[in-house]
Amino acid sequence: MKLTVKKFDDLTRAQMKEVIEQMGECYNVDYLTNDDYSRSVVDAEVAVGEEDDCIYDVRVFDPYHQIKANDYIPIYIGAYGWSNWLFGYRDLYGNDVDTILDEFDGELQGS
Repeated sequence: MKLTVKKFDDLTRAQMKEVIEQMGECYNVDYLTNDDYSRSVVDAEVAVGEEDDCIYDVRVFDPYHQIKANDYIPIYIGAYGWSNWLFGYRDLYGNDVDTILDEFDGELQGS
């Protein structure tokens, strides 16, 4: 199985709905559905399985801190404007999404 990263707007409608449902349990998702936000100011990237089209993880781009998380789960935005991967996905060997993409060319380890 291989992961690929897609911009939120490049997902299918079913995938967009799944992301909104999963994120909506813990995070404010208004910026994904509201046209008031420019994608150059607020955006999201989604790690998707190439073979199964499942959503594995999501991170947001918000360099100007336009979005707010729910009161109990803040979204940390790093120096380059990106959050960490919000769902904390790890493969069977414990690699996070960045490691899977950078060191293993998107291939899940131990699957």
